[in-house]
Amino acid sequence: MDKQKIFFYIVKRLVLSIITIFIITTIVFFLSQIIPGGPFEGVKNLTYELRQIKGKIYGLDKPIYVQYLLYLKNISMLDLGTSISQQGITVTEIIYNSMKYSLYTGTASALIAIIFGIIIGCLAAFFNKKIFDKITMFLTVLTMSLPLFFISCLCNKTLSGFFSSSGVSRFILPTIVLSIPPLCSIIRLTKSSVIDVLNTNYIKAIRARGISEKNILFKHALPNAIVPVISYIGPTFADIITGNVIIEHAFGIPGVGQSYINFISHRDYPVVMGMTIFFTFIIVGAILISDIICAIINPNIDFN
Repeated sequence: MDKQKIFFYIVKRLVLSIITIFIITTIVFFLSQIIPGGPFEGVKNLTYELRQIKGKIYGLDKPIYVQYLLYLKNISMLDLGTSISQQGITVTEIIYNSMKYSLYTGTASALIAIIFGIIIGCLAAFFNKKIFDKITMFLTVLTMSLPLFFISCLCNKTLSGFFSSSGVSRFILPTIVLSIPPLCSIIRLTKSSVIDVLNTNYIKAIRARGISEKNILFKHALPNAIVPVISYIGPTFADIITGNVIIEHAFGIPGVGQSYINFISHRDYPVVMGMTIFFTFIIVGAILISDIICAIINPNIDFN
């Protein structure tokens, strides 16, 4: 393993990630400027003079380029601004208060999907074209073909009586439902990747030495087949923990996804822009980490 190549690869990926975040930040800012209407459109009994005063408080009276530079400066200092619809509350506080719910359900869902997805995918590859594989693939394809809102409503109507509506129990059902789409994808990806590795000459040579199929699967095939799975897990994990509006709405969870939609409807631009940048950091960071892990565990990766 060439450590120098890995180091330069990580540096290159870090630079590309920073550029990506900068571009998205710029796009988000200027899109917020061209959206019809203003941040005070939905506020009732607000006179023209009060709107001007509020505009000065939030720096909306300055030229766009000045607002943009101040925006970049504040972000570099980790200051995402203050909410317009909820006066006195910072965007960071809003993200923290809603993110803790999404993080709880998202992390648990991701762990369920990753652990069971890899195990079931390996077993489906091990019993390829047998009854276990056929049933698994049928259920996987069937579940993936159903819209998530249908699964959410179905589980909410039929299974909600088995779980308490308060405390930790209220998160069990949405956690399970949220884990279903990535679970099915990981099963299919793991199975196809493991089968590809099992058909290589390397595995055939190991099999000729009399090593058991169980050891071949978990000690030799899986470590080589896990790279594409990790590449998928990175952005998927970020997508799960940043909130799912359908799940949060169906089960009444005040997560970050639900909050994001609410603040969009209230035209609270500082919160919308702050949450968008926060999501960007999470997704870009997750992709970066998964790429670095793949580069470390796979010495045959093309660093160019």
